[in-house]
Amino acid sequence: MTAVDGYPPVGPITFSETFEWEWAIVYEWSVDLSPYGPDPVFFITGASHHSPAKNGPEDDAFPPQDPTPLTDFGDLPAPYPTLLADDGARHWVVPNGAFLGQRGADPEPDGQPQAAALGDDLSGINDEDGVELMTPLWTAGDELVFQVTIGAPGYLSVFIDFNESGVLDHAELLASSGPSSVVTGPLGDTWFASPGVYQLTVDLPADAGDVLATRWRITNQPNQGGNSPDGLALTGEVEDHLFRRMEILGLDNVCGTGPNNNPVELAAWVNGVTEVEFFYWQEGVSTEWTPIIPWEDFSNPVSQPRSGDDGFYNEYYTQWNTQGLDINAGQNFQLRVIGRDNFGNEVPDFGRNSDGIITYNIGTCETEGIPVTLAFVESSTGAHGLSLSWATSSELGNVGFDLYGETTDGQWLKLNDELVLSAVVDSVEPQFYHFHSPISGIEQVFIEDVDIFGRRELHG
Repeated sequence: MTAVDGYPPVGPITFSETFEWEWAIVYEWSVDLSPYGPDPVFFITGASHHSPAKNGPEDDAFPPQDPTPLTDFGDLPAPYPTLLADDGARHWVVPNGAFLGQRGADPEPDGQPQAAALGDDLSGINDEDGVELMTPLWTAGDELVFQVTIGAPGYLSVFIDFNESGVLDHAELLASSGPSSVVTGPLGDTWFASPGVYQLTVDLPADAGDVLATRWRITNQPNQGGNSPDGLALTGEVEDHLFRRMEILGLDNVCGTGPNNNPVELAAWVNGVTEVEFFYWQEGVSTEWTPIIPWEDFSNPVSQPRSGDDGFYNEYYTQWNTQGLDINAGQNFQLRVIGRDNFGNEVPDFGRNSDGIITYNIGTCETEGIPVTLAFVESSTGAHGLSLSWATSSELGNVGFDLYGETTDGQWLKLNDELVLSAVVDSVEPQFYHFHSPISGIEQVFIEDVDIFGRRELHG
């Protein structure tokens, strides 16, 4: 730091009995922050006062500085240890420190717990860019694949709560690919020798749930405190991520006031996606699902959600331009939504707790769920009885089918002894069925679907 003679003064020269002649001095200095990684954030404050009549200890000193190094904290919500008071995971920000992602760690005064683990993302620079989940449609007992970016070489430790127990355990590395080889086994002070993008395959226990709380800690050297879900690490960075299984939670629509009730407002509530696309099927007209045409300034697909309850329960919204649709050919429309993530994974239309397809009458604005939509029914009779084939274009919560036949003398008979089980329960893909009955003399056939709540619907 240098001051070039204190001249010229940057403000008025004044005189006081205490300090005699005094003036402001400009101090200029430069600091090399490159060892702290890309986009470092530092706060420098100070104040001083000096005049020629002041000597030695009479000079106003810079205020004492906090000796605690700048510190990077996590942002997992309670009950995980995140706050300093709970000995939360934290790392000193040091020159040439190991880090994840494209940006070095940014400091915080304390942990930033947030329901969706976005507190650190929203504080200062978003440095939480080192970890993405490539397998959001996981199945308990299977495997998870993460894409991890190592910004600077270091020793990585990974902790995951697989079943919402509130306990973070070491992740077990099964395989990896990337710029350098990585030792398999528990991810604890595991050496990553080269910067770059890695794919890490991690074991998923049989009791895994739908929400995964994860903590990723990297340090310059082993035994520096990173190999623990809590506590201080002397170097590096901590990243917390909360992943929720990709799932569509609901789909709804609101009619407009123009012709064909145009525009129709559409909203879908989806977890774990970066894009949602809306489709329609006009009954009696369509031969395939067609993307809706968005109204004016709206879009389809939709990549920017409206705010949700906790960062996961995201609402994706658009408006459907129904002009040009021939509603005289059919007023019933089926609506569906597909969610996608950065890796091209597509979420099924149905979540475990809700619908992903609805039927909508464009003339009356009435909306209801579609349990089963039949694509075709074919039957033939012969010396060996009745042969029946049918296909569905969609099934929602469908358990199976009962089959009934009307004989030539007007009697109704149930043709199956046991329920003909659904092939999938939930599906928007065609499903094909075949049934043979030894009963002859059947004039008409009816198919009755049975849903998971025991409700029945008859199809002629």
